Amino acid sequence: MRATLTDPERLDLSALPGVESSEIRGDSIYLHGRDTDAIARYLLTQTDARDLEITSRNLEDAFLTLTADEENPA
Repeated sequence: MRATLTDPERLDLSALPGVESSEIRGDSIYLHGRDTDAIARYLLTQTDARDLEITSRNLEDAFLTLTADEENPA
């Protein structure tokens, strides 16, 4: 998921329930998580997020997630 925010660095969205990882690039934040509906709802109602884009992970990401060893992440 990607969203444009006025000042993405002031928000700690990595602590938001359902967010597995986050990355800030300029005025955009990239979030990965299992419950994209809840994350999108939060962004749209609690922040100034705009240009929200929700995409699914590619097949390689899905494979790595399913086959990853919890004790030894790839």
